[in-house]
Amino acid sequence: MTIIKDNILKHVKKTEDRYLISKILDKAIKAEKSEIVMVSDFLDPHQQTVVSNSLSLCGSLNYIFYGGYEGAERTIAVFCPKNMSLDSYAVLNGHLTIMEIKPLGRHDLSHRDYLGALMSLGIKREKIGDILVTDVDISGEKNANIIVIAEIAEYIRYNLVSVGGTR
Repeated sequence: MTIIKDNILKHVKKTEDRYLISKILDKAIKAEKSEIVMVSDFLDPHQQTVVSNSLSLCGSLNYIFYGGYEGAERTIAVFCPKNMSLDSYAVLNGHLTIMEIKPLGRHDLSHRDYLGALMSLGIKREKIGDILVTDVDISGEKNANIIVIAEIAEYIRYNLVSVGGTR
């Protein structure tokens, strides 16, 4: 797969895309050789396109893009060994966490406020998936469901104390 990796990287023009594809291919190779599930960080739509185009040159890799719900904009790439079904709940379970954030009181918080609060904790954007700000509920509050890489969920739970100046 190293020779294939070098050949694939030759087709990628931008330096940041080449770096991304190199990391993605490393995960794909590890999943195949070690027979374990490997996942990437979150990818934006452009990165997903770059990854799809590059992986199409690899032949038959066992992977799927998954963002926690149907139609997610930001997704992770999940790589499985050939003997494992991508449809398996066990493959997708545990890699992402959906967190509900409910600030106290009535506030008109936006996607930007929630993203800013998470990034102020030192969390990189690639660890954060879609941020779904809900419509105002019966109590007049806007909440958000935030999809994150599972390994950072506890850190957020203990350290996120305010969003947009609201506790």
